[in-house]
Amino acid sequence: MRILGTIVLGFLFLIAFSAFFLFQSVTSYPGDTEAVVSTLRAADVRTATLDTLQAQLEEKVRADAEDPVFAEFVLSQARQVIDQVITDEWFYSTIGQAHRGLVDFLQSGTDKVRIDLTQTKDRLRQMLWEAGRHGVEVCDAVGGDRSCYDTARDLQRTLQVYRRQVDATMAEVPDTVNLTWLLTRGGVEPGAVEGSSELAEAREGLRKLAMVRWAGLGALLVLLGLIVLINMRSLPRMMVNAGIVLALSAAVYLGAVSALSTWLGDTMERQADDARAEAVANGEPEFAHVAAGRVVTEVFSRMTGRATVPVTILLVGGLGLVGGGIALHLVRRRRLQPKVRTVPPPPPFAGPMPPGYYPPAAQ
Repeated sequence: MRILGTIVLGFLFLIAFSAFFLFQSVTSYPGDTEAVVSTLRAADVRTATLDTLQAQLEEKVRADAEDPVFAEFVLSQARQVIDQVITDEWFYSTIGQAHRGLVDFLQSGTDKVRIDLTQTKDRLRQMLWEAGRHGVEVCDAVGGDRSCYDTARDLQRTLQVYRRQVDATMAEVPDTVNLTWLLTRGGVEPGAVEGSSELAEAREGLRKLAMVRWAGLGALLVLLGLIVLINMRSLPRMMVNAGIVLALSAAVYLGAVSALSTWLGDTMERQADDARAEAVANGEPEFAHVAAGRVVTEVFSRMTGRATVPVTILLVGGLGLVGGGIALHLVRRRRLQPKVRTVPPPPPFAGPMPPGYYPPAAQ
């Protein structure tokens, strides 16, 4: 009966163990700013973002170029300017700041995001101006078969228009970005989100997720406690059975997560390849689809493997329990074995030796 109960409870514990840690990994990932930023960094989202900005800039400038020669020269310098302004550190720290603000907003309803763009705007403006001025200085290189004087005169006029366009573009970007501004840009009226039913439902969902998480942890502890309770008559047996259940559950989870991550990664990669091929066939840039595929793959991989470290620790702990139980059983068994008592021969005495007695050999 004890063995049957241990097997049934162990099977239930295995299912609950896998479900709990998978649920914990998936639901806690979106709220972890460090994990989200690390995922985006691994997927190289910054490069994809700069590629998108460069493509949009090239399309807009070439469509509205007053001087095509000047436009091509400025575009040739654009990526270098963007790389110098939107640095890797600034890009991912800004994403982290916005993500933390969004999480706080969902939890407390307070908009704490304050992203100061004043210095970034000024630096970008100055560097774009410098790129235009440099185009005037190298008018011979960009002017082709036109005379340098005419080219410089045309470029001076074009440079003035270009600077006004840069100033107008910078004026559309706020000096400070917060969630209210972002929601307003998305067509939401200021103040309409704080009291909306969707936000209330999101907060209620977060509270329910927390309750489910604690309930799952409690169920695991109850099942493990029952396994320990029905094996309490023998401490070594209790340690071995509990260790086997814990180690087996952890091993099954790690194997299942590894297989799931591999399958999801292959599926996402095939879908990204199809989207990239479709984009190429339609004449669209493919880097956005490549970046999206990388992001999705990294998200699924890191989301499902988020609990790998604690589960591995539990696996080692379970194996330690098994080893400790076996060692304790061997020690107790050795102590319970009867000791064989040997009777030493009688000491020699004076007089003739009794028949059949031989004194011990001299050492």
